[in-house]
Amino acid sequence: MKNNAATKVGHIRAFLRFMSAGSKQVDDMTFLENPARIREWVVDLGRAPIVESTRSQYLKHVIQFLQYVHEAPPTCCRLTPRAMVVILRELRCLSRGLRRKVAAHERCVKRSKEARLIRRCDLWRCHQQAGSVIPKLLGELVTVAALMAMGILSRLTCDLVWFVRADELSSSPNTRHQWRLYGYLIAYLVSITGHRPGVFQNLLIQEVVSARRSSDGLSFVINAETHKTNQTYGAAQLAVTSEEYEWFNRFLEVRSSLPGGNAARYFFFTSRPASCKNLNQYFQIAWAEMKLPGCPTFTDVRSSIATHIKHAHTGDLRAKLSDFMAHDTGTSDRYYAMNLTASQAMSYRHWFEQALCASPGDNQTDGRPPSEKKVAKRSSQASRLSSNSKRRKLLQFPPLNKIE
Repeated sequence: MKNNAATKVGHIRAFLRFMSAGSKQVDDMTFLENPARIREWVVDLGRAPIVESTRSQYLKHVIQFLQYVHEAPPTCCRLTPRAMVVILRELRCLSRGLRRKVAAHERCVKRSKEARLIRRCDLWRCHQQAGSVIPKLLGELVTVAALMAMGILSRLTCDLVWFVRADELSSSPNTRHQWRLYGYLIAYLVSITGHRPGVFQNLLIQEVVSARRSSDGLSFVINAETHKTNQTYGAAQLAVTSEEYEWFNRFLEVRSSLPGGNAARYFFFTSRPASCKNLNQYFQIAWAEMKLPGCPTFTDVRSSIATHIKHAHTGDLRAKLSDFMAHDTGTSDRYYAMNLTASQAMSYRHWFEQALCASPGDNQTDGRPPSEKKVAKRSSQASRLSSNSKRRKLLQFPPLNKIE
């Protein structure tokens, strides 16, 4: 969320910087009353090396900012309400002009995702292999942390004993094991839940410690409150078994021996107070160590899981699983779920053929085209009306003065 706010501020600053270029008076915001300059800014955005959806986000964020200024103008602002309406109308008109290009760009991005779709068997292999490696990594981390605390092992000795890879980007043996554990633990969790990276980056130690336990004691649920769609779906949930929850507890027991562990608030912490921002890198390293194909990101995993859910489940069950992933089915269909593969599309064609080749007794018709059927229906209705009118005439009695 902090990144989203920083992005919005950057877009608004870029707009104000462009609009105020060459203006002597900027504090009264009258430099914004220039529709031609606004159109030049949009053209300048078109020359920048950014995609259509990013250009649309620039306009969206600027419109939100000016709408706020229109509703609660600062004391220094000298723009009249009419001028603000003209400016907002111009920006909204330009934003609507980008919709078609944005839709085309989204389709291209979705087609490119299809090439990175992860097979179900690979996701399951990732889940199984990571689950078998995590207990070993925890044991190594506990041993190395204990020996380092006692001063028995030096850094060089640890490197020789544990054969830690050089590309794991750490300055001490225990943190190298920490990054490797992060990678496998993230791979284990994301391959079965499809959560966004922000769920894991913002996961607090307190949220892990206060996990709710089931009545039989065999499972726990961890509620991650801070994530992208928490206002709509509430806390993102991680359902873990008692064995998996013990992994979390074992790591928390040794965190005090790791750099930054004593002052850490986040479960995936670093030597600094902030949360770990390299979880995607550690996940990709673990994925490569498990000798799985490709080099996927969190988004690739999430898109693949959403696609497999769409093809495997329908109705209420699919909606419940989408809610658990903290997005609705409309979002899933638009951004995550891929189109049908060739074999899936062919199965749909077979279903159409079965519907057309049904036995004649299933739905008998007279073989006439719809237009002839409508004409026949109208003529039958007209004949019924005429016969009814004749019957009413026969039943009418003559007036009394004409009775002899």
